[in-house]
Amino acid sequence: MARAAEYARNARAWLQLENIIRYTWNILNYDITSPLELKETDAWKYVVILAEASLYLVEYLRNGGLLRK
Repeated sequence: MARAAEYARNARAWLQLENIIRYTWNILNYDITSPLELKETDAWKYVVILAEASLYLVEYLRNGGLLRK
């Protein structure tokens, strides 16, 4: 999902990026994953990529961008 988020960000497919982010965060919340569990694997790297993509999306929307054109 992190790679899909990077692709959507680079393609400026904002609606797709939003859906990827929501889906992934819902999975993490549903599994009740804690940061302590993530630090013992490489999964934290992908969470960082998703968080960065989330920030790009928020910045785009704050600057007046739209999800749908």
